Amino acid sequence: MTGSSVSVTGADLAEVPVTNAAQALAGKAAGVNIVSQNGAPGAEVNITVRGGTSITQSTTPIYIIDGLPVGRWFERILDVNDIKTIDIL
Repeated sequence: MTGSSVSVTGADLAEVPVTNAAQALAGKAAGVNIVSQNGAPGAEVNITVRGGTSITQSTTPIYIIDGLPVGRWFERILDVNDIKTIDIL
């Protein structure tokens, strides 16, 4: 694999009282920017990889949750307490 990745454990995510898994990642994943759209509880968040300088490629990360690749739907569907690990590529 080329590039960088960061792994966050379920125990790290469970420490933060939030409404979804994407908000729980804030401050836990180095190199990943997580910004709330309006600051309200449960608000949509924007997740990007820092340092993205490509003109033609996206800065949207790839998520591997408990060994399975998933899309952005995980933040609305999965409970934070059900996640063992999240790897962000």
